Amino acid sequence: MHEPEIKEGRHAALADLANDEHPEVAKQLILSLGWSQDPAVFDLIGQAIENHPAHLGVTLAGTVALWKQETPTIKRLRSGEAFKKLKDPTTAATNWKMALAQWNRGLAFPEEMARDDTRKIEGGELLYYQNCVSCHGADGKGTKIPGMESALAPSLADSKRVHGPVSGLMRVMANGLIGPIDGVTYQAGYMAPAHALGITRDDRLAELLSYMRFVWGEKKTSLIKTDEVKEWRRKLKNRTTPWTDEELKSVAD
Repeated sequence: MHEPEIKEGRHAALADLANDEHPEVAKQLILSLGWSQDPAVFDLIGQAIENHPAHLGVTLAGTVALWKQETPTIKRLRSGEAFKKLKDPTTAATNWKMALAQWNRGLAFPEEMARDDTRKIEGGELLYYQNCVSCHGADGKGTKIPGMESALAPSLADSKRVHGPVSGLMRVMANGLIGPIDGVTYQAGYMAPAHALGITRDDRLAELLSYMRFVWGEKKTSLIKTDEVKEWRRKLKNRTTPWTDEELKSVAD
């Protein structure tokens, strides 16, 4: 949505959208603005949020777009000031409290870990919460659906592909994954490849994979290098279909 204006810094042209009466428009605007590195977008994001503070989609988009930025809007949300015009502010306040709590998970790094490596993991954390958390959950164990036996997606915390060689993860992220996994059919049904999620840069995908392996892998400091991602994408560039679980179990590295 309006990516040219965002890329060129013409944020004022989007002011009308921030005041749109439809919350879905506000949500999409927030998500689009969230990719900008310009702090000038914070005011527009805040404006869109404060026009629709009770909409869950706006809540989730806002906490991602303003990740760990204590803007005036975030301060009003924390204090409850932003909910004063709502007839029933309780639900909205609770949703924002839960969403903002995700900012304070606190990754613990080994003292000897280089700052470049911790930055890589922190970058991957943000990518995970932008693209993966809705299906895989904050704890990596899969988002449960009330009343359903299965989760939306399989657990990453218990995944042999997260724990094992990078080849398994890279095949999934390069081409996607479809169908049952270990005999279980998940509600989401299909894991989109990284480029479909907007993760096209090799260094960004290396960040995401490094975060997953650091948090849930057995080798806590086994980070993924950008060159590894680039090489695997080169190897897999001619594949046009998603993998199945059975294929991945039988393929040789």
